[in-house]
Amino acid sequence: MATNNSRLANFRFKHFPFLATICFGTLAAPTTGLAQTTRSMRLLEDTTRIQEVNLRDGTRLIGRILSFALETVEFRTVSGVAVDFAVSDVSTIHELRGVVREGEFWPDDGSDSRLFLAPTARVPAPGEGYFGVYELFVPSFGAGVGSNAMISGGMSIVPGASLDEQVFYVAPKFQFFERENVIGAVGLFWVKPGSSNGSAGMVFGTVTAGSDIASLSATLAFPFSSRSGFLEQQVISVGAEVRAASDLKFITENWFSLGNGESVFSFGVRAIGRKASFEVAAATSTEELILFPVVNVSFNW
Repeated sequence: MATNNSRLANFRFKHFPFLATICFGTLAAPTTGLAQTTRSMRLLEDTTRIQEVNLRDGTRLIGRILSFALETVEFRTVSGVAVDFAVSDVSTIHELRGVVREGEFWPDDGSDSRLFLAPTARVPAPGEGYFGVYELFVPSFGAGVGSNAMISGGMSIVPGASLDEQVFYVAPKFQFFERENVIGAVGLFWVKPGSSNGSAGMVFGTVTAGSDIASLSATLAFPFSSRSGFLEQQVISVGAEVRAASDLKFITENWFSLGNGESVFSFGVRAIGRKASFEVAAATSTEELILFPVVNVSFNW
């Protein structure tokens, strides 16, 4: 019996730190989670900004925290309903990018720096950006650099083609003008086939006029190639966006060559979510009067 007691005592002593850690972690977990939730709560000075609160029972609230104490939160939804709940009921708190229109939250369009492919004069805010796939085979990215510039780029991943046969591109853009409902930007689109010694692209200037609900974008582009320099013919793009609902935008994008008279027309929609967007459109040209699809998807951060 003495031997058994001695072994039990040795076991307890040997494993005491491990057992103590488990017990302390179990007891401290709810307190730590509560402390983290409390730290994430804050009153927004900008009254146009929106918060999302997810409760542990699955309830999702969108609005603003009006006040909070040690145990209770006072919240008002975008529709004007006042809600009180306990701090311990909160699962997560996030700040959302968007606006409230007639009591409904409209998330920002994280892809508004472009139409389908053509640029607008908008740029993402610093630290914001997107990763997307154009036409199913061209992974691309874009990110805000500073307060008035962005960098984007990507490459094709055409099935069956080797790396030397893929196409790479880079497209920086700088916003140099902004007044109420008019924005101006200049940029460069540079593309290089993987195995080619040459490259091509265009220097462009873009103006976007209007609001987040409806806007018009016009771009004048000067094409060039590394072998022949700037081409004599310029290209104009004219497009428009109309936000029809919180999650839907109609878009048209049209290209006109000033040299040979060829034109490309497209029309489609963009489904807008808080973290992603999906686009589908149909395009045709004056050279070949057939419809071909445009399919893009983007994920925003």
